Amino acid sequence: MKKEWSKKEVKFLKDNYLFLGNKELAKILNRNRVDYKLYMLGLKRPKELSYSFIGKGHKGKNYHPPKKNRMCIICGEEFKPTCPVQKICSILCRKEKRKIYRKQNILPIIKCKSCGLEKEHQAKGLCNNCYLKQDYQKNKNKRLKQQKEYRERYPNKIRKQKKEYQRKNKGIIKKYQKKNYQKNRNKILKGVKEYRKNNPNYMKEYRKNNHEKIKVTDKKYRKNNHEKVRYWDRKHSSKRRVIINGFTNNKGITETTQKKVWNETKGHCIHCGKLTNPSLYNSHRYKTNYDHIITVSNLNPKIHLFNPNGIINLVLSCRECNCYKRKAKSIEEWYKELNKPIPYLILDKLEKQKEQTKF
Repeated sequence: MKKEWSKKEVKFLKDNYLFLGNKELAKILNRNRVDYKLYMLGLKRPKELSYSFIGKGHKGKNYHPPKKNRMCIICGEEFKPTCPVQKICSILCRKEKRKIYRKQNILPIIKCKSCGLEKEHQAKGLCNNCYLKQDYQKNKNKRLKQQKEYRERYPNKIRKQKKEYQRKNKGIIKKYQKKNYQKNRNKILKGVKEYRKNNPNYMKEYRKNNHEKIKVTDKKYRKNNHEKVRYWDRKHSSKRRVIINGFTNNKGITETTQKKVWNETKGHCIHCGKLTNPSLYNSHRYKTNYDHIITVSNLNPKIHLFNPNGIINLVLSCRECNCYKRKAKSIEEWYKELNKPIPYLILDKLEKQKEQTKF
């Protein structure tokens, strides 16, 4: 069993860690990991003394690192060493040194005992991944305690590291979030519903406290996704008008209905016969609109049993005709003003509507 550190031992460390090395302190206290205890207590030696406890190279308190420049073993560039043993200039050169070492010292390939795949031998007849998993399971509790102690001791440092990572790797984070949402979509939606039931006033409080922030984000989204916003506004506005009149089980104008109505006239307005275009801006007179034969305000759910936003009640038209038709009460009166016959497609739909109405 491991011995706990007593108050006397901790006091001895605090008083003498600047004058004695880790090996000398370990011999006096009969301990192994003196460096870890100093780290947990937050005791650090200054730079002047950081190289005075290297063992054989011990030269007292007034020892300083070498001042002369050296040549890197791998890249061959000059650098200022911070340690008398340093031979590599940077982390990149260190990685290249490891690659060279692995090529020169190739490990034998065996069948792993746990996974059964042919991989490089690490230790105890296991590959690298399986060996690390077993080592983690043995020392799991110890590592979790170390992680908790580190998080409690340095919370501000962890926050800064997270913010820097999020700032530098925004694209990687978005891709990961999309993949995670596609895999676990049902679980996420269930969790959101449960949270809203338990906290019904959360969204109201959030909108009150962040009213200006929400406005700015909405404007940016509408500028970048103009067509998508237009589609959803048209869909929900038609849905809202229908619900106000009593059609509670109805949805808006879906994409399937839009495609079917478009194919009936192949993109031409049924009133004037001109070609419409959905990619034009909203106020353009040849912008595609989906016109209701019987307006939603004149429908009654007890009498009219058909879908007000379905194919029976929709026709393709341009924006100019749709806006001009609003003055008339019905489509029959509007065609009398124009002195034109009603098209056959509209007459067929009116007959189908009569079959689904109660008189």
